[in-house]
Amino acid sequence: MLLVTYASDQFPHLSIVERFWWAHYAYWQSGAVATGLLTFWSHEVVYFVRCLPLIVADALPSHFLCCKIQEAKQPSAAQQWGCTKFVLLIHFLVEMPLIVLFHPLCELVGLNIQVPFPTWGAMAAQLVGFFVLEDAYHYWVHRFLHWGSMYRKVHCIHHTYAAPFGLAAEYASP
Repeated sequence: MLLVTYASDQFPHLSIVERFWWAHYAYWQSGAVATGLLTFWSHEVVYFVRCLPLIVADALPSHFLCCKIQEAKQPSAAQQWGCTKFVLLIHFLVEMPLIVLFHPLCELVGLNIQVPFPTWGAMAAQLVGFFVLEDAYHYWVHRFLHWGSMYRKVHCIHHTYAAPFGLAAEYASP
């Protein structure tokens, strides 16, 4: 909080979000660590919090089974727990290092992550660009993983669960 107060005194023109952003980066003194932690923990919170309503729905089949497309295929608690453990393992061993590498990539392509933030229009354009690039990347990599030996040796784990459930969204091969 001391850094936020300092940012408020030194940079009164910054918004409160920009002050917290500045304080976060000043605290860690490493752009890669600050970006990595912020992005990774944001991802974890959003991923698991958005799964909570789906977990509740699966736990109360008498109320929500009618909403499922595949009513006869209900994941067991053991399957959900196994999936959760695997997803956490993949998040920490695969996704976290990739997320940490995102900061140097931003610097390489000239993406500014410093305060003050860019205009809303610039942020919207960057967001659209990221969505297009990520979607194209995800589509082509996923399509490649369905090819012959890649599917049998690597990707088949992604299709373990016949009926999807919230936690299985990222149950995939690294």
